[in-house]
Amino acid sequence: MKVSFGFDALRAGLGDAFVDELTYPGIFRGAPESVLPVLLEDGQRRALLINEADSAAHAAIHGQADLLTYGRYFTWDRDISAPPEGMGGLLRRLTGPAPVPLPASLPMGRYREIAATGPVALERGEVVRYRRRRIRRDGIEAQWCATRDRDAARLVPFVAGLRHGDVLGAALGAGELSFAPLDALCSEAGLGALLVSAPHEVEMFSGLPAAVNERLGILACFIPGAAEIELFLSGEGEMPGLAVSAPDGGGSLPDLLRGLAAGPVGALPVHLGAGEWLALEQAGLDMRDGSAPLRRWQDLRAGGDLVYFIVAAHAVLAGYEDIRSFLDRAGGVELRERDLVAIGRQGAERFARRHGFGGRLSGCFAILHSGARTLLPATAGDYPVCARDRTIAMDTGYFCHDDMGCVRGVSDIARTICAEPALREIHDALRATLVDVLIPGLKPGMSGAEAHAFGQGSLRPLEPALRGAGLLPDGAGIDGYRRDCGHALQRQTISSVYFLPGNEARLEAGMVGCGEFVWPTGDVLLAVEDGYYLTPQGGVPFTCE
Repeated sequence: MKVSFGFDALRAGLGDAFVDELTYPGIFRGAPESVLPVLLEDGQRRALLINEADSAAHAAIHGQADLLTYGRYFTWDRDISAPPEGMGGLLRRLTGPAPVPLPASLPMGRYREIAATGPVALERGEVVRYRRRRIRRDGIEAQWCATRDRDAARLVPFVAGLRHGDVLGAALGAGELSFAPLDALCSEAGLGALLVSAPHEVEMFSGLPAAVNERLGILACFIPGAAEIELFLSGEGEMPGLAVSAPDGGGSLPDLLRGLAAGPVGALPVHLGAGEWLALEQAGLDMRDGSAPLRRWQDLRAGGDLVYFIVAAHAVLAGYEDIRSFLDRAGGVELRERDLVAIGRQGAERFARRHGFGGRLSGCFAILHSGARTLLPATAGDYPVCARDRTIAMDTGYFCHDDMGCVRGVSDIARTICAEPALREIHDALRATLVDVLIPGLKPGMSGAEAHAFGQGSLRPLEPALRGAGLLPDGAGIDGYRRDCGHALQRQTISSVYFLPGNEARLEAGMVGCGEFVWPTGDVLLAVEDGYYLTPQGGVPFTCE
């Protein structure tokens, strides 16, 4: 049986339309290869292993492969109490006991998940040679502050007109932007070095946009407490931007790290290929998962970049208003989901230009579909949609870049267009609960599990209305709402704090995030999501007029 991983294999086997409709590779910008479906072929039979949260994309391949899902996504329409099956176990059930061939570039996290279920055969990867450069960390910190301060000044008049404008305005140019918290987090984790491989993450260590990091093949090696950051280049060309020194020497990754790391090396198993990771271990390096300190650091520093989160969020809202207006004018005309997304993008870009951020937005994800099509996350495709649909859910993310081209914030904002007054009333009640109860109730020190319990409790007064509208199945109650009620944000939507049962990561003042309620049942999908900034006194929504 042939097992294929990666974008190229999916495009070749199932076509561009399928890949373009996948939602989660866009959301997990620093780790798309860790969430992609896996294609299995055995003669004329093909099977697609896909996370249930992305499985709505299966419609785009018109039966070209059998659909097998792993993981779990919340809807009210079925029992989700049984533990979900993982990708590794599902794959092994199909391949049997024979070794599964894996590419050297497969992220180490996926390699481990599959290897834990039985034998694997990892292909021999090419030995990459790197050139070594250095960059001063205080130079990057100065770049962060200078770009942030220029952009904050542009947005002051707009923020003044928002609810809580005084609090948000004072926070625009505040907040620490430094590597000092990362020093402490690495030391706390016992790391002597942090190896950052994903181009999107390298931005914060090189001062260069992700596309440049990818073209030059830059990896960043952060040594806690060091005045300089080590950069390893495998591509052709030299680094633009901040001045860098060029010390003598280069070589393989194990050779470079052996001379630098005074202790365990943290790396990103969601990105670094298994071939390179295992080569580092074979060279005697103590390799650890460095995702937690990196993610936590970015959560902690997000409030210092509040301006970018506000721009991205309100660009989404401006686009939604254009979509609503267009649908109102179109009446019962059948449109395509992609057409409405294009209208929303135009509205978002107009907002950005109006406030001095033209050309500074890029797409993260664009979910737009009726509940009748699917209750799962679904990237907008070539599917009909109409103002008469009971609900049209919209959930959109934009990256907002600084004027150096680096991503500094992201949006994650949802609204629903409801054709029926009763559904609109419930949608608006959900949003009022979100911005007037849940978000103000978020406090520093609260764990993700505690935030979920608080959010779940804030829904209880709505239970009679939800049940009366047929949006709660028989025997179900608010205690059954097991979906997240929000999360922290940083430069992508992956974070350390999710408002879910069992999440013990804690909120801290200065964090940025979103609160959300998503209510999927039958042919109705209600979604509301708003951004918050966490002050010492509690959460402040920044998406309220």
